[in-house]
Amino acid sequence: MSAKSKRGEYEPSWTEVTIGALLSALIGATFGVAYLVTKPVITVKELPEQGEISPGATYFVEGTKDSSKTKLVTAKRKSFSAGGSVTVDENELNSLAAAAVAPGAPTMPTPATKGTKASPPPAPAVKAADKPAGSLGGIGLTPGGPNFRIRDGELQIGLPVRIDFFGFGLEIIMQTRGQFAKVGDVFVFEPESMTVGSCPLDRLPGAKRLIAKRVLGIVPVPDDVAKAWGLLADVAVVDSTLRLTMP
Repeated sequence: MSAKSKRGEYEPSWTEVTIGALLSALIGATFGVAYLVTKPVITVKELPEQGEISPGATYFVEGTKDSSKTKLVTAKRKSFSAGGSVTVDENELNSLAAAAVAPGAPTMPTPATKGTKASPPPAPAVKAADKPAGSLGGIGLTPGGPNFRIRDGELQIGLPVRIDFFGFGLEIIMQTRGQFAKVGDVFVFEPESMTVGSCPLDRLPGAKRLIAKRVLGIVPVPDDVAKAWGLLADVAVVDSTLRLTMP
C-alpha cells in the first residue's frame, strides 16, 4: 500500500478530537463573551413594564441624584471623618461620588426615554502620555464616577469603565449588586451579582471578586473618607440606606 493511501486512512485519536473540541469551545466562548461585553446597555431611571422590556436587552437602572442633598452630605462627611456614625441614602452617595470624579473620566450615559436606547458617551481621545488608572491582565482600565442605587437592602454600583487594549478604546458599564463583609480589619464590598457590559458573571464567583477588587479598587476615594472607613465597626445596607457605624 502506498504512503498516500496510508495517509488517507489516518484517523485522529480521541485525545486529538478532545483537544480540538475544547479549542473550538474556547474560541467560541471567547467571541461570545467579547460580543456580550461590547453589546450596548440601556440606561433608564426605572425598569420598563414587563411587556415593554426589549428581548435580550440589558438594563442599567440608575440611582437617583438630588443636588439639594449636597450640603447635607457635606455635613455628614465631616461628621464621618471626625469619627461619627452616619446613615446615607443613594442621593447623598451620588452627590459625594460626583465631587470625587476626576476630570476627563468616563461618565454615565444619559438615561433613555421611553422606547429609546441610551447613547453611550463618545470615547475620549487617549494621548500617548496618558496612563490608565489600572490594569487587568495587561488591559488598561480607567473608571469614571460610580453611581449608587439602594433598594431592598442591597447596594447596586454602576461604573463606566474605559478599556484600552492594543490601541483600541471601548467604554462599557459595569454594574454589580451586593453587601459588605469584613475581611481582616476592613469592610469590603462583596458582589453577589455582576454584569460587565451585557455579559453576566454570576456563574463565575472568582471572576466577580477579581474584577470588583481590581476595578472598584482604583475608583478615587477622598482621603478623609478612606481613613475613616478603616475605623468602622459595622457597615450595613438596610432598606434604602447605608449605615456606617463607628466604635
